[in-house]
Amino acid sequence: MENQTHFEKKLEELQPTLKNYALQLSQNMDDANDLVQETLMKAIIYSSKFK
Repeated sequence: MENQTHFEKKLEELQPTLKNYALQLSQNMDDANDLVQETLMKAIIYSSKFK
C-alpha cells in the first residue's frame, strides 16, 4: 500500500508536466486534459509493472 501511495504521489507531481506536453501536442486544452487523463489511467492500471 505504501508503494501505491508513493506511485500516486509521483503521478500527481508529473501531472502539470504531462498537461503542458499534451497541450503542445494537441493545441487544445480539452484534448490535452483528455490525453492526460487517459495516460494517468493507463499508468494506474499497469502500475504493478512499474519498478
